[in-house]
Amino acid sequence: MRRAKIVAALFLFALAGIHQPSPAYADSAPFMFENMDYQKSDHIRIALDGAEIPMETKPQIIGGRTFVPMRSVSESMGLHVEWDETTRSVKAADDSSLIVFSMGSDRATVNDQEKTLDVPLCIVEDRIMVPLRFLQENLGYHVVWIQDSNLILMSRQDVGVWRYSYFEMAEPYREVEALYVNGEKTARIRYNGKCHEALTEWRFEGYEEVYPFKEYERKYLGGVKTAETRYTGKNSTTLVTIQGILIANKTYSLPESYHPGENAAARQAFNIMQADAKAAGLTIYISSGFRSYSLQEQIYNRNVALYGQSRTDTFSAKPGHSEHQTGMAFDLNTISGTFGNSKEGEWVRNNGYKYGFILRYPEGKESITGYQYEPWHLRFLGIDMAAKVYESGLCLEEYLGIPSSYA
Repeated sequence: MRRAKIVAALFLFALAGIHQPSPAYADSAPFMFENMDYQKSDHIRIALDGAEIPMETKPQIIGGRTFVPMRSVSESMGLHVEWDETTRSVKAADDSSLIVFSMGSDRATVNDQEKTLDVPLCIVEDRIMVPLRFLQENLGYHVVWIQDSNLILMSRQDVGVWRYSYFEMAEPYREVEALYVNGEKTARIRYNGKCHEALTEWRFEGYEEVYPFKEYERKYLGGVKTAETRYTGKNSTTLVTIQGILIANKTYSLPESYHPGENAAARQAFNIMQADAKAAGLTIYISSGFRSYSLQEQIYNRNVALYGQSRTDTFSAKPGHSEHQTGMAFDLNTISGTFGNSKEGEWVRNNGYKYGFILRYPEGKESITGYQYEPWHLRFLGIDMAAKVYESGLCLEEYLGIPSSYA
């Protein structure tokens, strides 16, 4: 019983169609289709045991089935073909096989055994066309479809084909082929004697995650990614966001083109804070809000002219490095150290986080922030983040673990 099951399984393997070649192949050496023309043609070609079959009428794909001219293909297989006009039938025979087809019928006989065709024979350009799959199944041929070449390979032996697989990633970029047997890739490889003309490309890879955010690109050979990277000589000019916070300090800059205007959420939060301060009998207002790159450039240059660069850098940001350009920084009331000792300054310092603001340049953190103590300068982070920074007792640079110094 077990033997019968094995025989039946092997028979089912033999019935695999042209578009589903059998992965099973014998241990004997396959017939190698070495010297074929694998250039794609505008019509289907058939090669039998390494020789292309000449056909006046080309194979056709009809209803998803490959039809081939019966006489041309059968005679190449060694079959003698006869047409009987009386019965409108066609015979194909050799010493061991006799196949009889009837026109218009999906029935045929193979050595007097009735068989069913998926589709009946048809006529194209006055030639009888037969489904190739039927011949394959009933005459014991292996058939492999090479789609890239529009080529069908046939043999009673296993069909062997060497096909390009890859090229080595080091010079001279030797090309490697893999052996396919009955359409299935095997583990056997060989060099084909050619060196790949690999197109070398350098493609953008990304930026380093630390200042100055160097830009890197990666080498590709023939579209294949390699392990080689290089620095482009450029640094990122994109916005830097850490833990959801847009950063602008002496290390991290904003591009000149960045012009968001005043942040609506920051303004709304301030309005609520202002109203609550008023209810407490205090008056706070914005004396300086959003500044463009060009406006900051004017302010910085003016301060340098008045105080010199060294002193200016302790209280005025270079263009592109000002938090005011984010649209989320506000200077309140009098821009003076006296604001910190006022009731308003004390209230803002102790309550600003409840509205999403932090004191950006606190006292005692000058060496870390890079700026003098500014009790009037608030930065909007949102309520959750502002509360975390406030409760930590750290300045923003300490909390995020980032530097603030000009390169």
